[in-house]
Amino acid sequence: MRPTASSTELAHLYFIPKPHKIDTPLRPIVSSIKAAATGVSHFLDLLLRPIFDQAAKETTIINSIQFVRQIESYRDSGRLLPTTLFVTFDVANLYTMIPRDGAILALTDTFSHILPSSPIIEVACSLSLKQFTAATDGPKYVPPCQSRFSGKPIEKTIQREYDTIVGCFKAGLANSCVSGSDQRAKDFFASVDGLLRRLYTAPLSKKLFSRAQYEHRMIRSIQCQIEKSNVIVRPTDKSKVLHMGSADDYQRKAVQYMQETNAYREITSAINPCYENVRTVLTLIDTMLKNKDINLQLWKQYMRPTASSTELAHLYFIPKPHKVDSREELS
Repeated sequence: MRPTASSTELAHLYFIPKPHKIDTPLRPIVSSIKAAATGVSHFLDLLLRPIFDQAAKETTIINSIQFVRQIESYRDSGRLLPTTLFVTFDVANLYTMIPRDGAILALTDTFSHILPSSPIIEVACSLSLKQFTAATDGPKYVPPCQSRFSGKPIEKTIQREYDTIVGCFKAGLANSCVSGSDQRAKDFFASVDGLLRRLYTAPLSKKLFSRAQYEHRMIRSIQCQIEKSNVIVRPTDKSKVLHMGSADDYQRKAVQYMQETNAYREITSAINPCYENVRTVLTLIDTMLKNKDINLQLWKQYMRPTASSTELAHLYFIPKPHKVDSREELS
């Protein structure tokens, strides 16, 4: 949330024309993405949005599917008649018409009974305050020096990191038609190995070691508590934080989604249909190859599936806590 003088810009107003309307009115737009209070505003939105969505869910339409269902419920209850009139309206300059003092007073009255809570995580397990605070760091936070407590030989850790880094560079060199056996590449790879060994074997300061050890123990305690509580931890959609939800709730929503769309099916047998899928694709394409409807070289180079590298497509979900009821989104 903290603004910096080097990156902050003054919010400014500009307009874009709306030629599809009479007399070409202008749409006002405030560019405030780098304004001093933008970080604070985003923080408040994360805090207030789930509460508002929960309070307004009875009078809010999220999408077209919910709209259709609402209309059907009106029909079934006898409130949708041939004489029913649908009315829509638009408030001109809505945000500028809201008095600032009145908005603050309304928020105070609405949320005065709500205790302070974290705006970035929904907890379905009994975490302690310290565990909860640690979890709110989110998925982007990397605890320092955790390899020191992994119990694995340091040589294996160094080798794994080295292979990952060097593998990426070798792929890039190959794409640029440069040999990985070039002397300059060898010297660079040797410097990477030396750097990794210095970083992984250098003694930690007392302060850094204490912090790394504390965070390691905290992470282990959070993991144990989550396992006991039958909780699923997932990165969220858009808000870039973690969401802790009940595994039973995930199961219920997943089944509901699959039933509503009727586009997926659960594999209940122990037989993986992946190989059969590959065989079916090859059988269908074989006729097209014989008729030369598909270029053989392009087929082999880009399109041909192989049983050794093909995986079965699978469905999973990520939560959307900024929406009512934290419905999952397909990925």
